[in-house]
Amino acid sequence: MKPSEAAELVMMLLGAYPNAKSTAATGHVFESMLTDLDVRTAREAVKRLIATSKFMPSIAEIREECAAIDRAKAAAAARERSRRLFQRRRPRLTDSQLGTLGERALRLLPGGKVKKSG
Repeated sequence: MKPSEAAELVMMLLGAYPNAKSTAATGHVFESMLTDLDVRTAREAVKRLIATSKFMPSIAEIREECAAIDRAKAAAAARERSRRLFQRRRPRLTDSQLGTLGERALRLLPGGKVKKSG
């Protein structure tokens, strides 16, 4: 994220926690420690922390929340890839193919004879 976007997150935090002790140096440290994060993920993390924390979160708490969000996104993407892969590999059989397979399966049973319909 850009330094200006990190500054925006710091302003969000200071607005949500007006009693937090903050100096210009605090703001600069927060900004410098957050710039390597993805802006969307960091924004979502800050919003979640504002909604759940009684006190202004530390840099470490913001980074932990970003990591949790990234893990959740990665897990969702992996589930989606698995779902797509399964759909591609699942055989698509016609009704007549299914009927033929069913007849073959019945023949494998002891005494399994199938009457031909038609």
